[in-house]
Amino acid sequence: MVELVKANLHDISSMQSLVEKDVEDGIILQRSSDEVATNIRY
Repeated sequence: MVELVKANLHDISSMQSLVEKDVEDGIILQRSSDEVATNIRY
């Protein structure tokens, strides 16, 4: 069973690390820490 928990501001660097390869490959756009934080707050 997988447990899902809401991300918090301390998770931002880990989240960016998870998608770093896809950003480098041009699959997804890079998001700044501020953009990620805004999405976590709302």
